[in-house]
Amino acid sequence: MSPKIVVGQIVGVFGVKGWIKIKSFTDPIDNVVRYKPWYLGLAQGLREYTLEDFVQRPQGLVVKFKGIDD
Repeated sequence: MSPKIVVGQIVGVFGVKGWIKIKSFTDPIDNVVRYKPWYLGLAQGLREYTLEDFVQRPQGLVVKFKGIDD
């Protein structure tokens, strides 16, 4: 597995349909969505996720991953 670079952090949930608030470490902040695939650090280790959609809101960036619906 190639080295990974941390480009953001999950900071909370947004709504009840699987959307997640992201703190981006990229400039501009929406550049984080250009990275593919996304790996999330979980208790079981890194797991790959596919970005389904994203929205930049006044409060920050929110993303939706395929397969996460709640």
